[in-house]
Amino acid sequence: MLNLTNNKKARDLTPLAGLTALEQLYLDNNAIEDVSPLQGLVNLRILVLSSNHLRDVTPLRKLRELMLSYNQITDTSVLTGMKDMRIFNVILNPLRECVPQAAHEIRAGMKCPDEKTPVEKK
Repeated sequence: MLNLTNNKKARDLTPLAGLTALEQLYLDNNAIEDVSPLQGLVNLRILVLSSNHLRDVTPLRKLRELMLSYNQITDTSVLTGMKDMRIFNVILNPLRECVPQAAHEIRAGMKCPDEKTPVEKK
């Protein structure tokens, strides 16, 4: 487990790319925009990236828990097919739509805007 929460200036995740045995990573409250250096972390299962500057989370497809609240995520469709996902949080993002079927087996653990209320289209 590595906790770099509240670093506020952390932007570049490249130094973490070699931590292939890492299973839990906490990076909330930083200035991260690019998560691509994390795609080689094959054992990573829990990732907390709340309160960053993320727009694209395509590299994060093998996680069990993904916390992305307070970012700039507009589309969750890239997460479709994440079979191991158990907890998924994208509240307080400028979503065009939230795709609950991205992890339909774990609907109870997903935090999207109220599904009865249409997400504002931009």
